[in-house]
Amino acid sequence: MHRILTFVWSLLAVLCWTSLTHGDDAFMVLKGHKRQVTWVDFSPDGKTLVSGCRDGTIRFWELESGKVIDTIDDSPNHVDRVAYCCDGNAIVTSETLTKRENFGYVIKIWDIKNQKTVSSINAPHGGAFAVSPNGKVLATPSDQPDGKDVVLWNTKDGRQIKTIGPIENTVSALAFTSDNASLAIGTDHGSIEVWDVEKAKQSSSFLTNKDEAIVTLAFSVDGKSLAIAAFCKPVALRSVKDGQLLKKLEANFDSLGNLLYSPDGKILAVPLNKPLGIFSATSGKQLATLSGHTSGIECLAISPNGKWLATAGGFDKTVRIWEMPKTDK
Repeated sequence: MHRILTFVWSLLAVLCWTSLTHGDDAFMVLKGHKRQVTWVDFSPDGKTLVSGCRDGTIRFWELESGKVIDTIDDSPNHVDRVAYCCDGNAIVTSETLTKRENFGYVIKIWDIKNQKTVSSINAPHGGAFAVSPNGKVLATPSDQPDGKDVVLWNTKDGRQIKTIGPIENTVSALAFTSDNASLAIGTDHGSIEVWDVEKAKQSSSFLTNKDEAIVTLAFSVDGKSLAIAAFCKPVALRSVKDGQLLKKLEANFDSLGNLLYSPDGKILAVPLNKPLGIFSATSGKQLATLSGHTSGIECLAISPNGKWLATAGGFDKTVRIWEMPKTDK
């Protein structure tokens, strides 16, 4: 009898956290959000996953068990993006202010332990931001009317460090190199500018597709190329030095979220609406497809050790954890 009960409880636990639906490749399915799940990110130690939701909540999940270990409630705001910073002791969120008297956007730095905001940054042009890989610097578009500058902030105390710019067009996407030294700035007119962070000096600029807003950017691990995505267009890999087109992926980017390189630089993970596409970073060929979400993927994250992927499932209200496909290609 004891063995039967043990089996039943084990089966229930699996059903709670892991989807057994036919065609679902996910290792684990995290449920609990009440509305659209918008963004996910792994902690620097890879043990915790943070997720943001349109219901204004930010949930912290223990990766090993799939259980919620903490929640921050900032409703009625909508949480649009979330990322770890400050060695995992803080997070950055971008939020839509929903009250009629102050509708707009704000970017916040949160002290996780005390659940208090360290800094609140006005973001009239939307919630695009980037946190440097070392977690020390936050880059946001300026709050000026034209949004054609980028401001760097200290994530520990919210202090403004410097301003980069002017940028030719309104900023729509930001990405740091893995060594924190350079910042790529994408605009709503399809232009890219790459800046030296320390010197606040532009090192290169080029045009991709004119008048097509850049949704997301990602530097290759060696910092020599950029993966660039516009909505419903093929992802382009271009030289950072001169913008030369190196290759295009075999599928269109179908999200308003992000794309990411694996830590070893071999894989490029790209949302293809409901499925997640796994591409070779060298050949641009699709190596695998991960399916399971019943609505479009909003965002993805890759664990620091490169073993796990996490996706925000948007309107299906779930976060899915996937094992990174093994490939030598």
